[in-house]
Amino acid sequence: MVNIQSKVLIYESELNFLAQCILDYPETETGCDLFGFWSHSGHAVVQYVIGPGNNAKRTATLFHQDEDYLKSIGDELRKTHGLQHLGNFHSHHKLKLKKPSQHDSATVVKAMNSYYLNRFLLMIGNIVNENSTTINAFQYTRGKEQLYDHSGFVVLPGESPIRTVFDANCTSYLYQPKTKRANLVELVETTLEEHVYTKPDYPINYWLHTKKNREVLNGIMHKLNQQFNSVRANLDDRTGLVYLLFGTPEGKIIKVTFTEEFPTTAPVVASFDFEWFKYLPIKTYSWHSSGSLVLNTVNYIIELASQVDELKEECHE
Repeated sequence: MVNIQSKVLIYESELNFLAQCILDYPETETGCDLFGFWSHSGHAVVQYVIGPGNNAKRTATLFHQDEDYLKSIGDELRKTHGLQHLGNFHSHHKLKLKKPSQHDSATVVKAMNSYYLNRFLLMIGNIVNENSTTINAFQYTRGKEQLYDHSGFVVLPGESPIRTVFDANCTSYLYQPKTKRANLVELVETTLEEHVYTKPDYPINYWLHTKKNREVLNGIMHKLNQQFNSVRANLDDRTGLVYLLFGTPEGKIIKVTFTEEFPTTAPVVASFDFEWFKYLPIKTYSWHSSGSLVLNTVNYIIELASQVDELKEECHE
């Protein structure tokens, strides 16, 4: 369930550039850096993409940009066009992971804290088949780094005017993709005027397969939003399960997963541990599936979320 809460405006030329870069390295990660500006609405506007430098380092699971290359071109883009560094892109090539890994998020959080950034744009690219790729965008916000938005693309037609001018003067040292043609598929698109929600195809035996139960989920989210901030529904690409993310007033991040056995068994409630950088399940208590499923689920989640902060206080006494 992709809930589009932020947007990325980007020219066709820059999306095509990213897609070509992905196919240049089908067995290892590669990366690029994104330049443009932030709109008044908080949306990213990507006007130019920098490819990997000659001294970039890459393996099947890691990519490190050539820092001298990035600084040189970045300084020139700021000087000649006033562009900002919005974030970066890297590929997960033929891996199935289409969203940030835990390591990706840790790296973004470190960068935001080191450079005092309020926002950061991360894009992930994947190879779908021999000549097709997909790209997903995610926006991080200071203070809510683990609740990143899955962004929708507003695709601007044609070539970026920055690329037209900048490439004409810097062709000698800019990265030029070896792949000349790449098909971009499965792009999550939106418009300037509205949000877009993409509805997944749930398995027939999953609780959310029926419309009635999706309305129950909306009721659960509505009630939780009265207690917490920014309750968001997401779909786990690996398991196909829906989970909720939200923050508590005390700054804890809670993840609620609706398993295949829900509502016969309780949802799995976990808290994000910043020391181990992963979600740790919270010890459960008695679960009641009879009666109002909305109220029972909300009360269960609130009770377990409050235990996180009680345990934290006990540890520091």
